[in-house]
Amino acid sequence: MREIKFRGKIIDAHKWVYGNLIQNNDMTFIAEKEEYSSVGYCYDCNRPYSEQYEIDTKTVGQCTGLKDKNGKEIYKGDILSYKRIKDTNCFKEEIEDIEEEVLIGLITYRPIASIVKPYSKNVKCLGYDSVNKECLIIDLQSKEVEVLGNVYDNPELLEG
Repeated sequence: MREIKFRGKIIDAHKWVYGNLIQNNDMTFIAEKEEYSSVGYCYDCNRPYSEQYEIDTKTVGQCTGLKDKNGKEIYKGDILSYKRIKDTNCFKEEIEDIEEEVLIGLITYRPIASIVKPYSKNVKCLGYDSVNKECLIIDLQSKEVEVLGNVYDNPELLEG
């Protein structure tokens, strides 16, 4: 079972924090998980934490459970380079053909099918939801994606 965790940007700071999400009235916090010492106890999360930071709600992103080809965790809001592996040999040992690179944002990861937001025009997908502007990609694999940045810190990646 994967760990449920979030990230968000501290209000009035340019620092990302990672941990448990706490929403209290109209304020949102991330409590960083601490293994050995604690300054408080998160009753919603049922665990101690070391620091709690008020964050900008617009920047909250949940970890998808997938890591990119470099081992970096992928969060909602990340911009990914996606090169779909088209053909391999029978044992999937040799990559024989890779499609051209496109940019996507991972919304929901599932081993069989993932929901993504296409940022490039030529994203090949199984189905497209024109209302939410999302599409379905079958069998998304870690070795096919790389985190380039995110929509908050790197909006220039989506221009053009």
